[in-house]
Amino acid sequence: MGAMTVGPAVTPEHVVVVSHDGVVTCLNLQDGTTLWMKSMGEAIHTEPWVLGGMVTEDVSTGVEGAAPIKVSTYKGLAFARNVGGLCCFDLTTGAAQFKDRRGGKPLCRQGKWILTGAFSKPAGWMVSLRDSTDGYQVKGTLSLGMFDLLPTNSIDGTLYGVRADGNIVAAVPR
Repeated sequence: MGAMTVGPAVTPEHVVVVSHDGVVTCLNLQDGTTLWMKSMGEAIHTEPWVLGGMVTEDVSTGVEGAAPIKVSTYKGLAFARNVGGLCCFDLTTGAAQFKDRRGGKPLCRQGKWILTGAFSKPAGWMVSLRDSTDGYQVKGTLSLGMFDLLPTNSIDGTLYGVRADGNIVAAVPR
């Protein structure tokens, strides 16, 4: 693993780290084992992001006739950005989900939708609405150029638009 100068993204089960040699690594939080590693080719100088949540599924015990048991695991997506763009990986397997050459960052996830945003001058924020059931294809874009700052709440995905004059607008996904 190359040099790292930015913090990790942490879930209840994972630690995602990025390095200057362009590698994204996902580690098991419990024992530190490497779950997967993917190269993005160019140095990564920004912190990774994770969008996801706990999912409860029925799992077979392997005993014939026994009822399945409920197991909760954290599932989601890991994101990393470099000069080549924003890359998205399945958190569990490391499989590449999409690459957006415009860069940007993930803003929030709600149901099957992922919102990613990129800021450029003079256009400001351009947000892409991606459909997870269709290979994360962009289904629409929205200009939020009237906002100077667009932070998100990683707990519930709330978007906050902040203008230079101090006005704030909040959008809460339902």
